[in-house]
Parts: sequence; C-alpha cells; structure tokens
Amino acid sequence: RVVCNTNINEAIGKHLEMSSASSKEGFIVKSKGRHTTIRSIKLFDDTGKNTDQYIPGSTFRMEIHFATDGTRDMSIELFLTDTNQTRLAIGSLHQLNGVSLPETPGNYVCKLQLQPMWLATGSYNLDIATSRINASWDHQIDRALTFHVPFSNPKGLAWDLNYSDGYGAFAWLAQDKSDIVFLPAVKSE
Repeated sequence: RVVCNTNINEAIGKHLEMSSASSKEGFIVKSKGRHTTIRSIKLFDDTGKNTDQYIPGSTFRMEIHFATDGTRDMSIELFLTDTNQTRLAIGSLHQLNGVSLPETPGNYVCKLQLQPMWLATGSYNLDIATSRINASWDHQIDRALTFHVPFSNPKGLAWDLNYSDGYGAFAWLAQDKSDIVFLPAVKSE
C-alpha cells in the first residue's frame, strides 16, 4: 500500500518505483548447480542505468554474475517468457554464439548485449540456466528477471501493440517500403 500526501503523478511514480525495486535489485540465490551458480541478472537501459523496462528496438543489455568451478563445455541459456511462462525466445552463449564459460574457477560477470527486439507492450520474464553443452542443465532459475515494455509501435505511430490484446508478442516489419501495384481488370470471355 502506498500512502502519499501529494499529487496523483507523484503517487503513481512512487508506486512504480516500489513495485519495480524487486526486479531491479535482482534475487537472492537459494540454490546452486553442480558446476555453476548464477548469482544475479540485471537489465540496463541505453545509458547504462539498471532498469526494469525495455524499450522496443533498443539493444537488450544485461549483466549476469555467476561462479564456475572451471568445468569445460558450460554455457548460459536465457529464455524469454510471457506471464504464462510460455517460451517466446532463446538466447544461448554456446548454441547461438559459440562461446563457452571460462575454464578457470572463479566469479565472473557476463556483459551481454542482445540484438534489438520489437516486443509488444506487456510484462515478460527471463528464465536463466547454465548447462553442460548438449548434455544436461546445471543451475536453473525461473523468472530470474521480470521486465516491462511500456509502449510498442516500431514506427512511432499512435497504435500500441499490446500483448494482452492477442495480436502477438512481436511486431514484424516489412524489410522495405511495401509496393502496392494497381492491376487492371481482366475481361472475361
């Protein structure tokens, strides 16, 4: 509950600040894998500020803090999910980028920048896992990061592509200007 003796805009701002604090602060690790421990995952905006919002079309910037015992052939996997935990996308250090975790034991930070997405307005989660490449999962944390997309229209138009409206999770843009060509009527015989 938020009690605020000021104007409505300040009250809404305070509520948003309080509700996003848990997402921005990360999580407390209560488990670990056999070879790795995921310590935290954070999302950053274009200015490098920790955030719980993603602006469609911008680079998806994260920091993943983890520990490893140096076991060979380990990877970090990310799963983008909606509020129903439906997997919408995968990001993988090894399977999609050819990178494995270090073979020297220790604590590390992976500064990861993923290509821009045109996500619809809504709330999303990132599940994170470490894995033995093509063998087994090591450490998994579901809903490790929750973030929100406040508005989505790739061309800046007024219509908001909102995931809850059922039109999809992503905007799919034409590569170039669409050509619409007039076809003359065909005479029937």
